[in-house]
Amino acid sequence: MEEYADGRSQAQAEELRALSLQITPIVLRSFSRNSYSRAFSQSSRKLNEILFEVAVARIRPSIVFSMSLFQGLHEDVSSGYRKLYWHAEHFCILYDLIPLMENNRYLRTRRALHWYHEKLELLLGSDRIMTISEFVGAQFCERFPSHREKLIIIHAGGRERFFDIGEPRTRSHGRAILYVGSIEPRKNIETLIRAFAAIPEDCRTTLTLRLVGRSKRKYRENLARLATSLGLVRGIDFLFVENATDDQVIKYYLESRLFVFPSVSEGFGLPVLEAMQLGVPVLAANATSIPEVLGCEKLLFPPLDFNILSKKIRHLLNDEIAYTKASSYCHNRSLSYRWEDVIGRVNLSQSTPTKNLQLTDQTQLETPALDLNFAESIDILMLAKYRKLVKFLKSNAVRLEETIDTLTCH
Repeated sequence: MEEYADGRSQAQAEELRALSLQITPIVLRSFSRNSYSRAFSQSSRKLNEILFEVAVARIRPSIVFSMSLFQGLHEDVSSGYRKLYWHAEHFCILYDLIPLMENNRYLRTRRALHWYHEKLELLLGSDRIMTISEFVGAQFCERFPSHREKLIIIHAGGRERFFDIGEPRTRSHGRAILYVGSIEPRKNIETLIRAFAAIPEDCRTTLTLRLVGRSKRKYRENLARLATSLGLVRGIDFLFVENATDDQVIKYYLESRLFVFPSVSEGFGLPVLEAMQLGVPVLAANATSIPEVLGCEKLLFPPLDFNILSKKIRHLLNDEIAYTKASSYCHNRSLSYRWEDVIGRVNLSQSTPTKNLQLTDQTQLETPALDLNFAESIDILMLAKYRKLVKFLKSNAVRLEETIDTLTCH
């Protein structure tokens, strides 16, 4: 059986990988929805992070890989780490710096600002930082030049399910101009609505603008008022679709004539790749990471110029040859985003590990004793700012430790 450098078998490694996917949601469901968590509402997130850290520390990992560090402010997710197992190598994925670059929109409260900068500090303290596009990598280096050596550029990969059913189109079909993604100001839906309204009415009567994604009700109604003011009829010319399942989204892609992505701020732009995988011709804004993903200037448009977008839509609708060429290009382009190809392009020599994965004797001595019981582990944290929380944890030590032992049993 295959063994890894630290002596673990492949089966053991698979077991640890499976465990890493289970720890966080189980801890959160155990502690964030009970009556006592409400008594510590301001510290419940810290509680979840402590439990996560203790559970992972029991595993003694060589590497800790954080798939999504910037979660947990509004979601039932704990992404804290580093306090109890700082001897491990830490890899993080950075999807974007949008909240930092648009802090007036996303970090308006003191709580959100403090939370984000706390996570940013953890990110900068990690050993390797993987960004999902060249654009995000360049943005990161510009903002944090002293951490440039930690950076590794990767890209997102397409889902196999989309590759399995996608193919180039030999003719145009469908009647929907489709958008998929969250519906919020940075997505620039206003430009898409104006471009659609600018299509001559005799051509537009065979089309529907379908906007698929979650949105705040007030913003959605503002968009609806804009569309109505431009002569579009809700339910006929345009419609919103919320809470669509994966199967429904795929169905919308396959039924669409074109996919338009007008967003002005992205870290990658996964909906663009999904449409390309399914052979849907794509038009997208020439902004941030989008040109990197789409890779064709003819299919890009100035983000705020609805007239140019409208002309490009009409061109693809009216020119069958241009339409099939765009479909073929998009599908072929998407094939370079198969995971095996994405991984093959990753250059691990872009940065140098900041420490050796093989722990030295000195490091072993400095590592906290992880065979302590839960109450003693809490003492190690020395959380003077959270005295009430620590008192609560100790009073529930037996009950909490049973959960931790269950999580780390392997």
